[in-house]
Amino acid sequence: MTNTDLMTTNDNPTTDSALPAGWRWARLGEVCDLYQPKTIKVKELVIDGPYPVFGANGIIGKHDQYNHEYPEVIVTCRGATCGTVNMSHPKSWVTGNAMVTKPSKDAISKKFLYMLLRASDLSFAISGSAQPQITRQSLARLPIPLPPLSEQRRIARVLDECLALVARAKDAAELQLEAAVALPGAYLRQALPAEGGTFHRVPFKSVCTLEYGTSLRRKDRINGPYPVMGSNGVSGYHNKYLIQGPAIIVGRKGSAGEVNYVKSNCFPIDTTYYVKLVDSKQTDLVYLYYLLKSLDLPSLRGGSAIPGLNRNDVYSKHQLPLPPLDEQRRIASDLDARISVAGTLVSRIRDQLDAIDALPGAYLRKAFAGEI
Repeated sequence: MTNTDLMTTNDNPTTDSALPAGWRWARLGEVCDLYQPKTIKVKELVIDGPYPVFGANGIIGKHDQYNHEYPEVIVTCRGATCGTVNMSHPKSWVTGNAMVTKPSKDAISKKFLYMLLRASDLSFAISGSAQPQITRQSLARLPIPLPPLSEQRRIARVLDECLALVARAKDAAELQLEAAVALPGAYLRQALPAEGGTFHRVPFKSVCTLEYGTSLRRKDRINGPYPVMGSNGVSGYHNKYLIQGPAIIVGRKGSAGEVNYVKSNCFPIDTTYYVKLVDSKQTDLVYLYYLLKSLDLPSLRGGSAIPGLNRNDVYSKHQLPLPPLDEQRRIASDLDARISVAGTLVSRIRDQLDAIDALPGAYLRKAFAGEI
């Protein structure tokens, strides 16, 4: 829920018409003491200190002293992460890059305050562009819905339970996603001929060669029907093509060793190699694409400033299993189908994760509308 869902900062926070019975509107500054603690310099941090230091981005280091004995609700008040809400740890040092919002004990529960601020849009309080900041005066104006203390504590308990369930659901979905993302690699290892298998192996250059892409200035990448292929895949479009598709493109610089398949005519640029078949009657291009994906070509990268892939290293390191053409096509067709299913599964799990990520906000909105 945003603060504008609750009330604009210009509204009079005394009207209770939009709140459940027993609730009232208040300004944050009426129920909390807002202040910025003393800021310590980076050189004052102690690497093996016992106490965490909270700054603009959460924990930024350790110190041998603390300035807050108990956890406090803090709002980042300087820098790009302005408006981020955290709960500090017991016995921690909070710097002046965070605003402490210490609640009045007889007005608002600390846990309720933490969840309420997480649900609020604090952008209204941010000023400055080069160096965004939140001042005490601006944050104090935030209107908040205030149920009785007993109701605040009940809401906080319910939200704790809901958010714990969400966290467990997210952990499970992330494990499923990790397994689904790994499926194509498992399918490749399972379907492609193994080292020492029954299919004969031939030198890399007897199957295909890696040819250099062509230099193309960024300003020359004009709109057109043909994809410009870089080491990360499509990097633009052009009105000319260099090679006829379908084609296999291998990263030469940058994302060196990454293998991409493009179905259309395309323009591979000089950060790539394109694969040229020695004999198209002996090699299926889709089979070769999956085979190259299975070779882990990125492991052959050299260089430090700009990692590169030397094609002679590829030629010398690998021999390729080459079954009969019909068997290549069968393997390629089987992998196409199975990897397509894996891709659909990954998409569904990612959609599920998006839905899970939206749940905390939904729970918070319902809670502060008095609906849980």
